[in-house]
Amino acid sequence: MDIRINRIDPTQTTVVEQIARVYREAFGGAPWYETWDIETIKKDFSNEMKRRGAVCVVAQIEAEVVGFAWGYTISTPDPALEEHLDAPGIHNALYGNYFYLDECAVTPSQHGRGIGKKIVQAIFAEQKHAQALLRTKDGSPMFHLIARMGGNVIQRISGERVIMWIGTRVSHTSSSHNTADRVYVQGDGYRSRSEVEKSGTIYDPHYGYVTNDFWAMMIDTDM
Repeated sequence: MDIRINRIDPTQTTVVEQIARVYREAFGGAPWYETWDIETIKKDFSNEMKRRGAVCVVAQIEAEVVGFAWGYTISTPDPALEEHLDAPGIHNALYGNYFYLDECAVTPSQHGRGIGKKIVQAIFAEQKHAQALLRTKDGSPMFHLIARMGGNVIQRISGERVIMWIGTRVSHTSSSHNTADRVYVQGDGYRSRSEVEKSGTIYDPHYGYVTNDFWAMMIDTDM
């Protein structure tokens, strides 16, 4: 059966009810074991969709929601961000506007069909920022999906969780974002690969390319 991915309006109550049920199915088991009930999930969804730049997309088979993602704009530097993400010092490490991929899930019965990747690509296409952040567990399916799509860990936090960065335009063919010629440097943005290699920029297998200042910040905050 065909999978359709669409942006939704948060007032679509039937769809929101289905999102909440997929959320329970996806996050009620390992490794999350979340205990939120349907009404709590719907309330959280409603609150998050009031944030600046909020977007939600769903994957549907016929009329049934089998996956979803939602997110919104966050801006740095903002000291409140570290409490929001439970990521000490992160507001000093980043600058500008980002899309925060708050929640993304696929119902377990539909795993293995590439739906998660399609949902992430769809929500990135619906928002306006060139960079996105998300929080997930180290080694989770989302961790591996974002890593395969070119994302990097920028901070490790409590509970085996990580903050990840990913460019949202990595699939575009524009030469200015061609990953063969340009790389993203934490703390400095996109730069040519040859310039990065000559500059002595640090490369870390978890964080990717980082500036000396960004690396010093990570050491100072014991990440």
